[in-house]
Amino acid sequence: MFKSLTGIGNLVRNFSNLRQRVEELKQQLGRERIESVSTCQTVRIEMDGLGQVHSVQISEAICLQTERSRMEQLLLETVNQGLQAARRKHLNAVRELTEGIEIPGIDSLLESLER
Repeated sequence: MFKSLTGIGNLVRNFSNLRQRVEELKQQLGRERIESVSTCQTVRIEMDGLGQVHSVQISEAICLQTERSRMEQLLLETVNQGLQAARRKHLNAVRELTEGIEIPGIDSLLESLER
């Protein structure tokens, strides 16, 4: 219990530094690129670590051979896969940021966001 209180005390003392580190983290995640590719390698999506999609590439072959509903499913799966990867990067960065600061329940909160 005292470790938690010490960690919270440190967090309060370092709040302005933490705010700056969070802003730096957001900028870093915005610069990172994540590529997500469909299982059949026909749809590619590039997004940043914050989940903003920057490009979508769809193979010409699949456009000619696939019905619309299948194409939509591939796109949906690929976007969700990329968002999961972006969320993991974000959560890992938050874990690094709070390293050494014991905040009660932070691990379970971060794990629930990861799902």
